[in-house]
Amino acid sequence: MKVAIVSSVGGHLSEVVQLRPIYEKYEHFYILNDAKKLPDFMEGRTYFIKHSERDLWTLYNLWECWQILAKERPDVIVSTGAGPAVPAFMVAGRLGIFRLYIESFCAFYRPTLTGRLIHALRLFEKLFYQWPYLSGFFPKGSYEGIIYEPPRAQASVAGREDLVLVSVGNRREPFPRMLRAAEEALAHTKHRVVWQTGYTDYRPKSGEVHDFLPPEKFQDVLHRASVVICQAGEGSVMEAIHAGHLPIVFPRRAEHGEVLNDHQLDLVTELSKLGWVRGASTVAEVSAAVGDALGGELKIQRAPMPRLVESVKRALAGCSPTKRDGTVL
Repeated sequence: MKVAIVSSVGGHLSEVVQLRPIYEKYEHFYILNDAKKLPDFMEGRTYFIKHSERDLWTLYNLWECWQILAKERPDVIVSTGAGPAVPAFMVAGRLGIFRLYIESFCAFYRPTLTGRLIHALRLFEKLFYQWPYLSGFFPKGSYEGIIYEPPRAQASVAGREDLVLVSVGNRREPFPRMLRAAEEALAHTKHRVVWQTGYTDYRPKSGEVHDFLPPEKFQDVLHRASVVICQAGEGSVMEAIHAGHLPIVFPRRAEHGEVLNDHQLDLVTELSKLGWVRGASTVAEVSAAVGDALGGELKIQRAPMPRLVESVKRALAGCSPTKRDGTVL
């Protein structure tokens, strides 16, 4: 069986690769809508299509997806969004490919535009959502739990270096508001500060400043840091949590033009309830959170959460070539 994984970069890609232990036993490939530094397991098996933002480039994506899917002929296509899922699933339907759509981890109280389109146009054979609040929006879908593994343990601050990592993630929208707040909050720290400023032009005046750290360097800094301050993007947040941190997360806001909607604020609200993050939106809040982190006061709560892994396993097993057409390949 062959599986196509379709995703935008950033948090959506962080989500879908959580399923890698399931799909890696099958022949598989990826379709991404932006060029990026790939991990080794994606090298040589990834197609890149044009990045579109709900514009005419989406029509071009249809043609690109047709070229790729008609050539590769996967049996299954899987996506957690965002943009490329709609054209890819439209093409997959025409080619008779089984479509599994998983609504984003960040869709807590309302569905994403991609999820609404996928459901309204019936561009799926199975649709899973990750939070029970969405049941009224997806009558043809099913709640199956979260895609991420809940945090297991938190590393002791005593075992970390005197190092603070500040990252705005890889969204294209600049985020100077967070950088300025963190800079002021850290003005008198004796810790070394490493900044990943992404597409933001503002440059902090002290510390080690990078647009983007190479993936291996970022992981090294992440695991050595005693404090992590990051945007409230799911990829940034869950990566920090799985590295043993309770991160201080600063949500982008739609009212400031930093993001299309306030899903990051929703993420902070829900993950704060679970005890997985500490939210901060002002200099004072960042300062207080950093003080608590260095004092060992930020403790991850390990609440059990239902996960959709088994549901995905069953979905893929149920649409294998043998099951679909009775032919043993």
